[in-house]
Amino acid sequence: MDKTKPFFAILLGDSLSLPRHKSSISIEDTYFYRIGKWWQERYGQTVFWPLSKGGATISHLTSNFYSFLPYLGPKRIDVAIVQLGVVDCAPRPLPYRVRTWLTRVPKNIRSRIVRLLHRNRRKLLKAGMSFRFTNPKKFRIIYSDLLKRLSVESSRVYVTNIAPATEITYQHSYGLKESIVNYNKIIDEVASTILGVKVIDIYNELQESSKVGAAEDIHMSKEGHDIIFHKVCEYEEQIWQEQQIK
Repeated sequence: MDKTKPFFAILLGDSLSLPRHKSSISIEDTYFYRIGKWWQERYGQTVFWPLSKGGATISHLTSNFYSFLPYLGPKRIDVAIVQLGVVDCAPRPLPYRVRTWLTRVPKNIRSRIVRLLHRNRRKLLKAGMSFRFTNPKKFRIIYSDLLKRLSVESSRVYVTNIAPATEITYQHSYGLKESIVNYNKIIDEVASTILGVKVIDIYNELQESSKVGAAEDIHMSKEGHDIIFHKVCEYEEQIWQEQQIK
C-alpha cells in the first residue's frame, strides 16, 4: 500500500450489494459502506468506489470495470470486492434477445405480455421454457478472467457467492435454487485457483443461520450485509495488525 495516497477500494456488484429502500436497507446498512468506515478509522483518507448496478450481468459489470480501469493507473486498487451472479443464473421464460425486443413493444401490449409471463412463470419454467442471461460455461470464462485481472490490479480481492433467495421466490421461479447452487460452485472453483482471492460464503452462512436469507425475493437482508461486513473485516483486521508490526 502506498501511504502517500488514499486507501482505494472498489465494489463490483449487482443489486444484492446495493441499498434497498423497499426493504428498509439504507446506504448505512450496506456492507460496503460499513467496511469503508472501518477502513477510514484505520487508514485515514479512504476512497470506496462502487461499480454496482441493479439488474447487471457479469458481462455488463466487467465491461464497466475494464473501461474504468485505465483511468486509475496500474495496481492502484488496494481492495476489490466482487458480488455478482444472481442476474446471470436466474431462470427466465424468455431469452435475453426476446426480452430486449419486448422493451420496444407498445406499453399497453407489453404490460399484458409481462403480466401473462409473471402469472405463469413457474409453469413455463417447469415445462422447459427456461433461459439464463449467461450460461454456466460463459460465466466461468468471464469470471475467471475478471478475478485474474483483479488479482494483478489489486492488493486484495474478496468475492461473495450468491445469497439464497426466499422460499416463495424459489416456488415462483422454478429451478432458481439449483441454479444458484451450480453457479456458486463455479465461483468457488474459479476463486480457489487464483492466489490471494478470498471467498465469503454468504450462501451457506445464511442457510445455516436462523436468519432469513433474503429481505424480499432475491435481495439480501440486513443480516446478509452484516455477515459480509464482519467476514471481510475479520480478514482485514489481521492484515492491519501485521502492517502495524512492520
